[in-house]
Amino acid sequence: MKWTIRAGCCSKKAKSYTDNFGADHFRLGDIGQIRGTEIPDAVIWWASSPCQDVSEAGGRKGLGGDRSGTIRDVWRLLREKQ
Repeated sequence: MKWTIRAGCCSKKAKSYTDNFGADHFRLGDIGQIRGTEIPDAVIWWASSPCQDVSEAGGRKGLGGDRSGTIRDVWRLLREKQ
């Protein structure tokens, strides 16, 4: 089964991943620019969001903060896939 990793992460992390697992199924990009139609069907989704905005050190901006708010794109993609 062909599968695809789509990520919005730094280029160093992307290189580490592709060096270990190959680049044929990896796309580095902004999660806000991906549409649900571009993602293959999956039984399980995994995602993590930066936590700086929800920590005391990050000013406790919560999920509305610039960094932690990216989780909203994951929720949007899940709705688009339904």
